[in-house]
Amino acid sequence: MSITQAREFIDNNQPEEALALLSPLLNDNQDNVEFLQIFGEVLLEVNELEQAYEILMRSVELDKNGDKGIEKFLYLGQIIGGREGIEFLDVALRQLDSLDVKDDKITQKLNEGIFAKIEIWMTDLCMEPEAESQCDELINYSLKLDNENPETFSLLSSIRISQQKDEEAIEAIKRSWELFQKRMDLSTQEIINVIQPLITLSKYSIELQLYDLSLEILNFINDLNDSILEVCYLIAVSILFKFKLQNNIDPEAEVNPKDLEDDTLQELKSILTNGFKIIQTQQDLDQELSVAVSQLIDQFGGPVMSELMPEKISQEDINQVDEIDSDDE
Repeated sequence: MSITQAREFIDNNQPEEALALLSPLLNDNQDNVEFLQIFGEVLLEVNELEQAYEILMRSVELDKNGDKGIEKFLYLGQIIGGREGIEFLDVALRQLDSLDVKDDKITQKLNEGIFAKIEIWMTDLCMEPEAESQCDELINYSLKLDNENPETFSLLSSIRISQQKDEEAIEAIKRSWELFQKRMDLSTQEIINVIQPLITLSKYSIELQLYDLSLEILNFINDLNDSILEVCYLIAVSILFKFKLQNNIDPEAEVNPKDLEDDTLQELKSILTNGFKIIQTQQDLDQELSVAVSQLIDQFGGPVMSELMPEKISQEDINQVDEIDSDDE
């Protein structure tokens, strides 16, 4: 029962509650693979990486082939990285691949393992001679599993960027965004889950100078959640890089606010003002990002003060409240 409750807490983004539930039960569940596996996941969610590693390794000792769950191998593969990480991920992938029926959940788990392997080949093992062929083989397998997964095409664009195949990368980015848009009728939880992949896609767009596309993606995210400082920064960067590209200005050069058209300057100052609000009201922000946004705010004349003022209540709103009060009487 505790495992089921913990899973509900995790699914509802309440890892602290899951940790409080499971921690007192650890001593009595040292040989319980299912318990150790979900406890390790909870520890990862609260950034207790070292303890998570120990707990997950204990669950592997008790279930070396993943007969009682493959998640521990997926987590450990990503934690460890390198060739050893690949070996852990392969245990999970072999188990999943052996299943006769592959529903959406199994496909999602397969992709999780495939994406993690690609990440390792593109980072830890990028200098190995087989790195490029391994990435191609893995991404093709993912496309074979599901050729309408937007995250697969996003990752494909990353691979093609690293291979300096820009035209193919651009094609993959556009396809990814197209597929993301098909999934916009999402629940609140699904929307939360899709924000980070969309931010990643916007970064690939910026890297390939697709500034109109990056702004389309980023403004969509901002409409979903206007409290993400990174999104404010990336919108500002996209606006400025687009202006430089259109006017043949060195990408490293500073932009004089006087050179911007009024609409562009207003758009830029508005998003930077939103960034200013976030910096003033949120804790634990990335310090480097906060400094970068603050510098842009200063460069373009500070926040728009009228956008920082509380919204005025109109006389019409006051009259509506009076009508409601009189009705209650």
